[in-house]
Amino acid sequence: MNIYLYGPSGSGKSTVGQLLARELNWRFIDLDVEIVSGSGQSIPDIFNKKGEAYFRMLEENCLKEIALRDECVIALGGGSLVDAQNRALLQKNDPVILLSAGIETLLERLQQDSNQRPLLAENVHHRLEKLLEQRKAHYDNYKLRIATNKMTPTQIVWEIQLLTGCYRVGGMGKEYSVQVRSNGLNEVGKQLNKMGIGGPVVVASDNCVGPLYGTSLVEQLSAEGFQVSLM
Repeated sequence: MNIYLYGPSGSGKSTVGQLLARELNWRFIDLDVEIVSGSGQSIPDIFNKKGEAYFRMLEENCLKEIALRDECVIALGGGSLVDAQNRALLQKNDPVILLSAGIETLLERLQQDSNQRPLLAENVHHRLEKLLEQRKAHYDNYKLRIATNKMTPTQIVWEIQLLTGCYRVGGMGKEYSVQVRSNGLNEVGKQLNKMGIGGPVVVASDNCVGPLYGTSLVEQLSAEGFQVSLM
């Protein structure tokens, strides 16, 4: 599973993405940085010398490669998913979180950011306003969304964890990745196989939860080829 952060320039995708990746002990990837690294050119240079269409081609090729990875937090460009082919590249179960903010908040953040954005060159307020208007219907399609105006990056990270059910917890001197999701108990065996984790498996529970779910979990794990015992 990957988590994709999406939204307009200034919404905080890179800042929040790095914090979230650190919290989950996942890898952080900035799509624009990957494009620059792969092409050997800055994004303004790509736009100026080759045009937006060429940049979008690089963006698609880069996203194809990134989408094959696992346990990554990926900050997407503000228009990277406008293209239907790019949207189709994302795995079905990988959440896309839209980060939004009012135009004044976006402008304030952009003024503090040294990165150059070709689509916002000159008259930033007017261009950003126009870009948001053009992409409004597109952005509105994303149901997992966080309005970041009055939130700190740490608060946004927590909201993303609540939306995705992804956490990292510690116990007995070790840390574990945890994912909470609807119907997740019925997919434990498939997930273990996907992760390359073999048996035998011991299901540990208590007198309250065990009678409710223990038998069905053992049957489901057995159906996926695991040798299982219930404690």
